[in-house]
Amino acid sequence: MYIQKQFNRSAMTYDEHSIIQKKMAEQLLLFATKRASSYSSILDVGCGTGILTQACHSTFPDAQIKAIDIAENMLHLAREKLPSPQISFYLQDVEAAEWKDRSTHDLIISNAVFQWLKYPLETIQRLEAQLRRSGWLLASTFGPKTFHELISLFREVEEEMGLPVYTHHLPMKSKSDWSKILQNTKLHNIHIS
Repeated sequence: MYIQKQFNRSAMTYDEHSIIQKKMAEQLLLFATKRASSYSSILDVGCGTGILTQACHSTFPDAQIKAIDIAENMLHLAREKLPSPQISFYLQDVEAAEWKDRSTHDLIISNAVFQWLKYPLETIQRLEAQLRRSGWLLASTFGPKTFHELISLFREVEEEMGLPVYTHHLPMKSKSDWSKILQNTKLHNIHIS
């Protein structure tokens, strides 16, 4: 609920402040084009305002794209930006999703979402069931040093003012953490960079 509220609240200014997320989306798209020249069915997990959805639609114009997000305001903006019959938007929490069909997508792509997952292994296992046999799951996420400057600044201020130390950030998983999680899936050709 907290995540949903935060993203609903920041929807209108998200695009202007999402510089890193845009770069991450570019990298994901580059990986996607290296894996295949076209896709017929794409699932965009955590589509937000449609930054990656739009890039996928431009790059793979024949693909049917299903874009999901937990924040209604983000979806509203994405729908406005991308009025295409090939793109369907759904208000859905990926961790609570009840998938009716299996093996329906040849690309599942997710930008800057996996760090929010409470149950990453279980969620990835459910997502992999949505992949066609030769499909790809491509995701970007933040690492443990994300916001380290901000965290250091908070610590300095807390120390200076005699305040109790408070965690002001979401703990991010390391490359090793993700490797361990992914080893417990049925995914093949796992690459982490």
